[in-house]
Amino acid sequence: MTPVVIKAENKEYFQNLISRSIQDRMNEPDIFALGAVDEGGKACAVLFCRIGEDGRAELLWIYTAEEQRRQGAALLLFQVLCRVLKERNYTEIYCLMADDEENDDLMFFLMNYGF
Repeated sequence: MTPVVIKAENKEYFQNLISRSIQDRMNEPDIFALGAVDEGGKACAVLFCRIGEDGRAELLWIYTAEEQRRQGAALLLFQVLCRVLKERNYTEIYCLMADDEENDDLMFFLMNYGF
């Protein structure tokens, strides 16, 4: 898998993996977006965060296509995000989400990283 920064010129490629609410925010200047492309060249995962001026980043959206789950795409994007934030001297990542069954996989994933 290959990570890429999602920008205006390639965002259409990842469109089917992005929620409508995140699509509406993609052009905001504080949004940082990453995507993963599998070996066959198919977009398979996305990650979006809001990078605040306070040294904190808010994880807004992380999604992996169903057929690509449990193959490391989300982990790859999260690791790239952590490296980027560390280079920029960010000290905190947080995520707000509902505590329900629909989010169990995400909750388990994030808890493994100290959320």
